[in-house]
Amino acid sequence: MPISNPVVQTIVNFPTPDILQSINKDATVNSTTGTKILDNNTGRRGLTIHNDHPNTVFFDTVSHNNTSTFMFSLTGGAFYEMAYPGFSDALYAISSGGTGTILVREVVIALVN
Repeated sequence: MPISNPVVQTIVNFPTPDILQSINKDATVNSTTGTKILDNNTGRRGLTIHNDHPNTVFFDTVSHNNTSTFMFSLTGGAFYEMAYPGFSDALYAISSGGTGTILVREVVIALVN
């Protein structure tokens, strides 16, 4: 311990690490209208999407029934991972044909009591 005169107490504050949890948010998508698969969430720290649908699924930040305007798309069986925080907007999905399932995992800051 350093010696000083007068006595000085040094307080060091360390940031509290985030406690994360994964939330399953699987969704059924169709080809007629955009389905909201994620709400706005500033606590989002990661995201994975697996297209379990046999057709291509189109993703966007707004709901619409247009498959020619989109943010990104996943072909059947494809996988998307957002490993870094930064995207906190809502996300919508619409398929190129038929109804199917996408498997969504959102990693968020856990609420600790």
